[in-house]
Amino acid sequence: MIRLLPEIESMLLRLLGLHDHARKVFDVRRIRSLSAQLHRLTHEFIHTKSGKDKYSDAYLAYHFPINLMKSWMITRWLQNRFPLCFTGKKTLHVLDIGCGHGAGMFGTYYALKKNHRISLTGIDRSAVVLKACRQIAFLVKKDDSRLRVTLRRHQLDGALLLKTRRKFDVVILANALAEIEQDEVIPKKYIGQIFRYATDDGIVVIIEPASRILSRRLMRLRDSLLQEHTYHILLPCLHERTCPLAAVRKGKEWCHQSRVWQPPHYIQMLNKTLHREIDRLKFSYLVLSKRKYRERSRSDFLVVSNLLKEKGRKRCYLCTPTGRVELVRLDTSRNLQNDDFDRIARGDIITLDDVKRKRQDTWRIEPSSRVSLKPSMPW
Repeated sequence: MIRLLPEIESMLLRLLGLHDHARKVFDVRRIRSLSAQLHRLTHEFIHTKSGKDKYSDAYLAYHFPINLMKSWMITRWLQNRFPLCFTGKKTLHVLDIGCGHGAGMFGTYYALKKNHRISLTGIDRSAVVLKACRQIAFLVKKDDSRLRVTLRRHQLDGALLLKTRRKFDVVILANALAEIEQDEVIPKKYIGQIFRYATDDGIVVIIEPASRILSRRLMRLRDSLLQEHTYHILLPCLHERTCPLAAVRKGKEWCHQSRVWQPPHYIQMLNKTLHREIDRLKFSYLVLSKRKYRERSRSDFLVVSNLLKEKGRKRCYLCTPTGRVELVRLDTSRNLQNDDFDRIARGDIITLDDVKRKRQDTWRIEPSSRVSLKPSMPW
């Protein structure tokens, strides 16, 4: 089960004044205040796309840990699938564009700090959130004297002319692209400008909310970039053909992640009056590079749906180079060779051997088939 890193939770409780230290319990009045702020933040953001500065504490309490864990998870997946992204580098330089409180870069830091010295650079247009980000950096650096953090106030528009000679190993846009580029189409030119700040073997990580509109916008960007043969898609895709979900059901499907996690107790308390679905981390994302890191496996496939259970069978959908495929297993075909099928979830990678291809878009697991779930990293 995925849980918020204990050091992050402890730091947030301290910064937000959520503990009544005299009684060693949560400060209920503070919880109620932050919950009310979250109500107002949501309302203002829907109507004006603003409110983060005004309700910075509420955003920090609720959104920061959720967004940090998304970044942490993606970095762990990268470590597992493409270790050469980070191999041989004593110091990893990370740039977080539109960093806010720093969830993107600190999530990357906590995923990589065990084996690397980290240097973080965050830029944002808001002095209010950068002030909070400095407080977080101060507390994190107390436990890691090797960590370097640089924060700059900078306008985030299509030009993005950040004056620096430094090239970065990882460039992150975590929930920032939707605010920087609000048109239906993300300009390919902007991605080219982002890569100006990356090393030749560096990567660009784009994380967006899991909404249909923003996820499909990211899918269109992916396909348009592949047409130029300039960039490679490392994750979440396992192939570099046209996105199979792009033409499914007249735009009613979109590629996104939905991972079960255990939210910290204080977020559960905040949510008592919000009534939000908080037991899943939902997001869409792309990891891009100029370097081709590894050949693709023809037997590995990305699961792009939940496991659907029906009378007498189970099924799910896979992303394949030839399109979206429905994978079906009758209950009568279940055995130890395909037992992993019962544990799959959206976003998992599975290896298939000897499945029956009934049609181009429908495959069936037979008693002789092998289904292997790619091992996840230890959370």
